[in-house]
Amino acid sequence: MLLFAHTGLTLGVIGLSYRVFSKLSSHRGEKAKPIPSPVLSLSSTNSDPPADSKKWQVDYRFILLGSMFPDIVDKPLGMLIFAGSIANGRVYTHTLIVNITLVLIGIYLIKRKKPNFFLFSISSCFHLVLDEMWLTPKTLFWPFFGWGFPRENLSCWWENIFQALFTNPWVYVPEIIGALIITVFGLILIKRRMLGKFLSQGIIR
Repeated sequence: MLLFAHTGLTLGVIGLSYRVFSKLSSHRGEKAKPIPSPVLSLSSTNSDPPADSKKWQVDYRFILLGSMFPDIVDKPLGMLIFAGSIANGRVYTHTLIVNITLVLIGIYLIKRKKPNFFLFSISSCFHLVLDEMWLTPKTLFWPFFGWGFPRENLSCWWENIFQALFTNPWVYVPEIIGALIITVFGLILIKRRMLGKFLSQGIIR
């Protein structure tokens, strides 16, 4: 998966999850309003949090950042800085142990009413799902199969990416879907004149 697939699909899945959570909460008679969906609830003003509410001030930038976090760390680390010894763009932050640690930290911070890092950690975990990391168990379950990582031929990496982008439906279909989600998300922010607020604070009302 590439940029738009990771960011768009993660935003869409978390948005759908919040939508389901909202319905379940309403059926259970909860009085507190649910966290607004970053995608599915943008067109509705009924589910927005009150202006003075700090409980639901979710920074959606954490979702977008978390969706790309493993690549942001591992691509420079394994393909540039330590290309000679590692030669792989999916290493430490593509492992289960690192992402479980992030989730545990996120759960701890939720108890302190700081949910943003939890959203970040969940988004990072979803990155592993989209990358189908179970197909590379030596990386996913590192270090249980050894301390090293599978090595790749990086000389044709960009060529392979571009070729897959135009020839492999498992690559270009998720990219198109993700790009559409991001485009709709951006257009709604512009229509509601919330783009500046979103970029500076990551919140949506």
